[in-house]
Amino acid sequence: MAQSGGIKPRTLIAYQLYFGLEARVFHAGAQRMLERMCAHGLDQACINPRTLAEDFRLDAAASGTLLRAFMANGLLYPDGAGRYEATDRFREYALADIAIPLSRSQTIDLINRACGVAARINAEWQRSPFLIDTMAVSGNYMSGADLLPELPLWLVLRFRRQPPTRNPIRSQGKDEALNNIKIAIKSLSPIIVLHIVPDRDKVQRPFSVVFQEGVTPPAPALGRLRDGDARPNQRPVAAPSGTANSQPTGLGQRGGSAWIDVSKRG
Repeated sequence: MAQSGGIKPRTLIAYQLYFGLEARVFHAGAQRMLERMCAHGLDQACINPRTLAEDFRLDAAASGTLLRAFMANGLLYPDGAGRYEATDRFREYALADIAIPLSRSQTIDLINRACGVAARINAEWQRSPFLIDTMAVSGNYMSGADLLPELPLWLVLRFRRQPPTRNPIRSQGKDEALNNIKIAIKSLSPIIVLHIVPDRDKVQRPFSVVFQEGVTPPAPALGRLRDGDARPNQRPVAAPSGTANSQPTGLGQRGGSAWIDVSKRG
């Protein structure tokens, strides 16, 4: 059952269907099947329509449908003797994490926490050669959906300037630094899908910038927030097709960085 180096991490979204089964039902069956295969010798670890029905708690007709779906999608292949063998793709599903979709208010809180992590990285990770220049959100969040199965976050990085000193700070390697940034942000929630891109032109449209390093919020925007003009449930303004929100309002200031308090904008 141990995840090997050849198995890629995968996340299943609760309430969505996978091969005709709800994610948690499918995942439970796949785990039972993998556990049975690992617990028995080769002869007893065979896969056939009967064992598939037992592992997934299905009747004969439904197990036949599931078998055909597995074959068509590369999870199983025939061994030539009337039985089937599991592929690495099947093991990816069996070893996957389950992510529960978040409500919009929960997603807003998640974005604000991600912005806080970005600010701490920039302020405190002096050994990292990178700063997070920009963080943007795209995907279903921009549509105003109330239940969000994933949250695409896009990071644009730039190199950190090291101040001149007799004892310069020894920087991390680039690969280590990138991996640490990914872990810090993705660990907030399994629904985060993180992308690191060279500039905003590579960000999926439409998007909204929620964090920007070294940007001072425009005074009128701060004034509007203080005056309470920003409506609590207002959605972020989606950029016009093919453009970004270059002047987002409602930026908050912490540790020299600025970001949109999305709780003000929904």
